[in-house]
Amino acid sequence: MRRKTPLNDNDLVVGYYRYSSASQDEASIEQQQAMVHRWADAQGLTVIKEYEDRARSGTNADRPGFQQMLRDISKIRPGYVAVWKNDRLGRNREDLMRAKIRIREAGCRMHYISGTSPTDSSDSILMEGVIDAMAEFYSVNLSENILLGVQQKASNAETMGRKVFGFMTGPDKKYALDPETAPVVAQMFDDYAGGKSMQKIADEVNASGVRTVTGAKFTPKALNKILKSRAYIGEYSYAGHVKPGGMPRIVDNETFEAVQKKFAVNKRRGAKTKAELAAMGDDAPDYWLTGKLFCERCGASMEGVSGTSKTGKKYRYYYCLNQRKKKCAAKPVGKDAIEARVVQVVEGFLGDVEMLASLAVDMAAHHRETRGRGDEVLKGLEARRKDVEGKLANFVKAIGAGIFNDSTAAAMAALEEQKQQLDATIQAENVKVALFEDEASISTFYQRFAHATMDTAETRDLLLEYFVDKIFVGAATLTIASWFFDGGAGIELADIAEARETGEVRTLSREFDTSPSGGGAGN
Repeated sequence: MRRKTPLNDNDLVVGYYRYSSASQDEASIEQQQAMVHRWADAQGLTVIKEYEDRARSGTNADRPGFQQMLRDISKIRPGYVAVWKNDRLGRNREDLMRAKIRIREAGCRMHYISGTSPTDSSDSILMEGVIDAMAEFYSVNLSENILLGVQQKASNAETMGRKVFGFMTGPDKKYALDPETAPVVAQMFDDYAGGKSMQKIADEVNASGVRTVTGAKFTPKALNKILKSRAYIGEYSYAGHVKPGGMPRIVDNETFEAVQKKFAVNKRRGAKTKAELAAMGDDAPDYWLTGKLFCERCGASMEGVSGTSKTGKKYRYYYCLNQRKKKCAAKPVGKDAIEARVVQVVEGFLGDVEMLASLAVDMAAHHRETRGRGDEVLKGLEARRKDVEGKLANFVKAIGAGIFNDSTAAAMAALEEQKQQLDATIQAENVKVALFEDEASISTFYQRFAHATMDTAETRDLLLEYFVDKIFVGAATLTIASWFFDGGAGIELADIAEARETGEVRTLSREFDTSPSGGGAGN
C-alpha cells in the first residue's frame, strides 16, 4: 500500500475561484473570495495565495489559474486548499480525481465552504465519490438540456439570436424580412447575375451607408457568403435541421441559380492555367468558349488545351473532360475553327431582324419581372434617411432646450454625414432606375444588339452572356441553346432531342475539323 503524504502543519490557505458565466446561479469570483476569507478569519488561518479562472468551464482542466495552483502548492505547501464548492475544481470525475491526488500529495487538506469537506473516513470517501459524480452529472445533464432546447427551436425555425443580413427577428422569434436590408440583398443577387463584380457591388453598398450585421463594411468575401446562402431562397438551416420555407424568401430560384452558375463559370475561368498563361504574356491563347462548350456524346464540359506536333507546330483545341479521363470516345476539336463557326452563328442570329425583334419583347418582359427591384431599394434607402432625419430633429429639440455638449455635437456630425451619404445614394439610385427602364425597353435592346459583331473580347463576352446558354459539339452537329429558349431556363444534354423537335434550339451541320491537326474522324 502506498504511504500517504503527511499533512502540512501550518495555518496557511490557498484559495481557488472559478466562474463559468454559463449558469445564473453561480457565485461570482468576488463572492467566492469573500466566503473563503470569512472562513479563514473565523478559523484563525491566513490566505496567502489566490487563483481564479473567469468564464472557464469546469468540464475542461486546461484552465490557467487551476493549473498554476496545482503547480504552486507543492512549493507553498499550505495547510488547506479552499474552494466555494467541490464543482469549482471541475466537473469531470477523472480531472477531479487527478487534481485531488496532487493536492493530497502536496500535504494539503481540501475545504469546501459550501458542503461537507473530505476526510480520511470511509463514509467521507463514499460521499466524495458521490459528490464528484453529481458534479459531472450536472454538467452532462445541462449540456443535454441545452442541446435539446436548441434542437426544438431549430425544428421550429427560430432565430435563436443569430443575425442574418436581410432579416430581423419577428414577434414569433422566427426570421422576418428587414424592410431596409432585404431589398439590398435582392439587388446584390440581381447585380451579380447581371455581370457586376463583387468588388463593385461592395463599393456601391458601402457608399450607401449599409453595413454587415457586425457593423463592418462589405467585402467581396462577405458578399460571396451572402450570394451562396440558401437562406435567401427561404431555406432555414441550423443544428442539422434544414427546413425549406422556414424563412421568408428574398430571391427567386431563377436568380439564385443564375448566380450559382456564374460562380461556377468564373471559377473555371479563374483556374485556367494561370501560371502558364501569365508566362506566355500577350501570346497567351483565350479559350473563350470555356464554360459554354459541352460534349454532346456525354454532356461533359470541353476545356481548352494546346499541344506540339513532332514537327514543332503548336496546335490548340478543345477536348472533352471525360475523354481525357478515358470515359468518352469524343475527339478534340480545333480551337480556331469552332470559335469562328460560333461567331458566324451568333452574328447570323443577331442579323435575323424578325427573330431579334421577338426576342427583344421577351427580354424586356424578363427584365421587368426578375430585375425590377429599383423601387424596393429606393424605399429601403428612403426609410433609413427618414430615420436619420428623425434623430437629427430630436437633437435640434434638445439643443433648443439648452442641452448641448461635445458628445451631442459629435453625434449630430455623424448623423449629418450619414444623411449626406444617403442623399447621394438615393440620387444615384433614381438615376439607375431611370437607366434600368431604358435598358429594359424594347428599342434600346434592339438598337444595342441588331447586327452586333463579336470583333472585341468585351462585345463577344457580352453577347455570349446574353444569348448563349450552352453549345454542344456532336459527331456531325453544332447545337447552340439560347438562354431564352424557355423564359430563361437552362438546357441540359437530355433536353436536346426534345428541343430539336420543337425548334427551340438551333442545330447546324459541322464545318470544322475534329482533330486539331486536320483529319476528320467524327466523335
